[in-house]
Amino acid sequence: MGCNLEATIFNIGRCSLHDGNGLRTVVYFKGCSMRCLWCHNPESWNKKPELLFYPNKCIGCGRCAANCVYGVHYGEGEHLLDRSKCIACGKCAELCPSGALELCGRSMRPDEIMQEILKDRHFYERSGGGVTFSGGECLLWPEFLKELMEACRKENINIAVETALNVSWENVLMASKYADSFFCDIKHSDSNIHKRLTGAGNDLILDNLRKLSHIHDDIIVRVPLIPGANDDDDVLADIARIVNELEGVRGVELLKYNNLALGKGKALDKNMRSYGEPQTEEVMEAKREVIFSVLNKDKVVIC
Repeated sequence: MGCNLEATIFNIGRCSLHDGNGLRTVVYFKGCSMRCLWCHNPESWNKKPELLFYPNKCIGCGRCAANCVYGVHYGEGEHLLDRSKCIACGKCAELCPSGALELCGRSMRPDEIMQEILKDRHFYERSGGGVTFSGGECLLWPEFLKELMEACRKENINIAVETALNVSWENVLMASKYADSFFCDIKHSDSNIHKRLTGAGNDLILDNLRKLSHIHDDIIVRVPLIPGANDDDDVLADIARIVNELEGVRGVELLKYNNLALGKGKALDKNMRSYGEPQTEEVMEAKREVIFSVLNKDKVVIC
């Protein structure tokens, strides 16, 4: 396994039940080609490590300011940051006794990640699980991901890929040669509205999805359900009709909105938009019924 390749990883989650079959280890890559207004993980947008600051946790000890040679931390009576000076070295986060500072993202080699994946092999074997590559957008790291997936294949580890498909077709095609399953987002059926909500139209996304559905037969389309943005019944029916035309897509999964972005956005000095409270299960079931009423009988709605 090559030692020169590195990617920025912001989390490795263990024993996930929501990212493919069985218990799964989820590897989260930093870097994304979209800017969804509701994004649950705004810390994943930038490919480089970033410093998160939670003012409510700060106890004013001054260790960060005293030890930062770049002058990032300053202020009397109020902890302020000059992010333009920050190189994300992480020293201040290591010294912070209250968890107010957190470095998000670190460079890792494929072999380092494989060591983490293999720690959970017994969970995969007992549950029919495996590894899921997510983000951000994992397909923005094609060379690195190819090497990692080849290593997983050699170890007979099931591979799932979570992607928004807003990448070049060559990257998707590469992943299709190794992945056992795909989870692909459609965030809106109308390209202009999609661009307003996410910063990118959906033409490339749908084109990639159509091509992928011709060569892969285990694809789930996910729709993050955002109140007042894409949860109209007509929009959901349109998405179901798109799915009906895609032979490799097994079904549709609706994802409940959550407002985790708000706290993370503040920690990064990003203004994230609130879309209110998460839907009740009654609302989610009604929206699933809309999808189910339009989907072909060979497709499923995943709860």
